[in-house]
Order: sequence, then structure tokens, then C-alpha cells
Amino acid sequence: MNWEAKLITHRNEKRIAVSFEKNYELIARIKTINGSRWSQTLRVWHVPDTEENRKRFKIPTIMDSMPSEESMENVTKFNQWLRSKRYSENTINPDY
Repeated sequence: MNWEAKLITHRNEKRIAVSFEKNYELIARIKTINGSRWSQTLRVWHVPDTEENRKRFKIPTIMDSMPSEESMENVTKFNQWLRSKRYSENTINPDY
């Protein structure tokens, strides 16, 4: 059975969307997950974005997606280089 899971924001909540072809066995299994819901507008099942659910649906955990210490050092060096070239602070630290 093919299924797909991805991170979404639904009604201002971080959720994990799980989509698959209609299968009553899978529907029964996903209903057993605490906080699972069907979204008629998105046409997917969605569950709370928790560490347990990320592991369950093979989505990288929050700690896995954190940049490494070496990467953070490189960002700091790059920011220092931008400052040495007199780039504006809005360019160095944009408010996205």
C-alpha cells in the first residue's frame, strides 16, 4: 500500500498529513492515533506533529533537522564577512 506523510500547518496547528488510497484497514489504524482527524478540505488524514508521530511516519525529528555546530560557525563567519563588506543589517539578518 502506498502512503505519503508530510508536515503541514492546518488551522494554525503544526500537523502531519497522511495521504493514501481509501483503505478501511488503514483508516481504522490511523483512527487509533490520538488526535487524528480527517480534513475534508485537504482530503487527507492528519495527526499532531509530535516526536512519536514523526518517528511513526518516518519524518526527520526536530533534532535531526537542527543545523550542526560546524554549520552554525560557518553562518557566523559569513555574517562577519558581510559586515566587513558593510552590508546592511537587514541584508545580514532579514525578517522573513
